[in-house]
Order: sequence, then structure tokens, then C-alpha cells
Amino acid sequence: MSEFRDFLTDRNYISSYNVFLSGSTVDKDKGIIYVEDASDWKFWEEFIGYYYPNEYTCRPSSKDSKTVTGKRFLETIYDKANEKVIIAVDSDYDYIASKAQANHIFNYNKYIVHTYGFSRESVQLEKRHLQNFFERCRLTLPNTVNLLDFIDKFSKISLSALARYTVLLEQVDYSNTYENEFNACFNILDKKLIDVNLNIDLSAIDEIENSLDVFFYEKNILENNTDEAENFLKRIGVNEENAYRFVSGHVLFNLMKKIHKDSLLQLMKDEIVKVKEEVDRKSIKSKVSHVTNLFKNSFSFDTYCNMRYVDPNDEVHRLILSAIDNIK
Repeated sequence: MSEFRDFLTDRNYISSYNVFLSGSTVDKDKGIIYVEDASDWKFWEEFIGYYYPNEYTCRPSSKDSKTVTGKRFLETIYDKANEKVIIAVDSDYDYIASKAQANHIFNYNKYIVHTYGFSRESVQLEKRHLQNFFERCRLTLPNTVNLLDFIDKFSKISLSALARYTVLLEQVDYSNTYENEFNACFNILDKKLIDVNLNIDLSAIDEIENSLDVFFYEKNILENNTDEAENFLKRIGVNEENAYRFVSGHVLFNLMKKIHKDSLLQLMKDEIVKVKEEVDRKSIKSKVSHVTNLFKNSFSFDTYCNMRYVDPNDEVHRLILSAIDNIK
């Protein structure tokens, strides 16, 4: 084997690598999962372990004794993936590309598994689970933030945006030339989104639409020429209800985290006002401190996302599980 990448996917190398890293010959028959980043390990071990418990483990890909990470590197060994070496990646917009291009590698190498939704975050963030989590982040006052209304409106414009972006992708042979620029259109983190009544300002969606209109106008992509692309997306399972999971999961994660943080801040303020009205003056300081600590330490958004379990009733989870079931 003259190429370094050949070692990463060779069965004999894999067996030795497993034993070397674990120190146990018990692991010599295990397969390896190569992922983009260490933060993806738990996610992919749980998904692949759903059908193949204790048969695969995530390992770092290395070169010259240094860990090599990222999807671009894994793409260089896509064609070497096999039953012993699973490559697991974020789909980004490759799921859409794979459905439009018959020769896309996703279509003929079943040992490359991907998120279908844009990224790991897209798989973890499902609107009804999110709404339930938000509602449970509270003390004595209800958390009434209108998250579903916001996500539904966000998802509707996401479908329209993805239809136009699909037309643009077709023009550039489905390369990721404009990905960062397109994703940036959904970024409204600098906007005030939560008011004192815990209502999300739905007009913020209009700013996303305006950014998208400018982006596509500059690319000469008109919305009234995208009916065919929107029908194509619906045929592959992307629709108004779930399109929010097929645009940038990183942007979606940051947006949901901001809404969560800002809504908790407002709810905490309301709880403190209530404390000051109800307790005696001597107890106010300790009670306020108690409320503040609870809000700071008890409702972590990151923990919620990382603890999201594999759910065969979730439509995106089902797509991933179906592909994993087909590995053997």
C-alpha cells in the first residue's frame, strides 16, 4: 500500500489499531467509525450501536502521529469505506446533491453514513422536543415562549430558500461554492428576539427573507422559477414542516440557543420580581441568589442537545437508521 489513506481502511491495520488504542485484544474484531470531529463520537456510536451494539467504535484518523479531522479529509477516503470502516459525516447539502446526481458517492457506497439533515445539530433539534424542553425550563412561572410559531415560519421560508439554492447548486455542478454565503442569510443573532412577555419577534423572519432575496438576486435566481426545485425537494422528503432541519444546523443551533438563553433571562427576571413581592426583606437576597443559580445551572441547552436519544419515531432519525441497518 503506497498511499497513507490505504492504511486507514485496511482490515489488518484496523485490528492492530484497535488493540493498540484500547490495550485489549478483545477489540481486534471491532469495526471503526471515522467521524469529522471528537464532538461527533457519542452521536455516531449511539446511532450505529442501535443496530450493531459493541461492533464499532469511533477512532481518530491520524497522519504522522497527529489526529486529522474534518469532512474534507474524510472525503479523500470515501471510496475506501467498507464493512470494517464506516465513515460518518454531516450531510451539509450533499443529501440534496445525492438525490440530484446519480453518480454521487452517497448513492453507491453504503458504508458512508450521513445525517440527512444538514448536520448533527439538525438531527438533535426537532421542534416538538424543543418546545417540550423549553416549557420545562421554569420554576414557578410558566415558560410560554412561542417557539413552535417561530420554527414553523422559519421552516416555511427555509423550503423556499432551499428550492432556490437547489437551482443555484445545479448551475455550479453541486459544489459548495456559495454555502457560507447562503448560510449567513439565516443569521439573526444580533437581533432582539424575546420581549418582556416571552414572545418571539416573528418579524425577525422577514430580515432572513430580505437577506435571501438579496443573495439570490445577485445570483440571478428568481423565486418564480423554482416550482420544479420545490417539488423535487418534497419528493425527497424535504417540506415546509421539516425544512428547518436541512438548512445550516450550526446556524439553527446558535439561533435556538439564543432564544433559549434570552427567554430564560426574561423568565428569571420575572421570578425575581415575584420573589421580591412575596418574601420578607431579610430573605430577599438569599432567595434571589437561589433563583439566579437555578436558572444559570439547571437548564443547559448544550446538555439537552447532547442527551437527545436515538428516536425511531423521528423522521430524520429513521432515515439515518435505515441507512445504518443496510450496512450489513
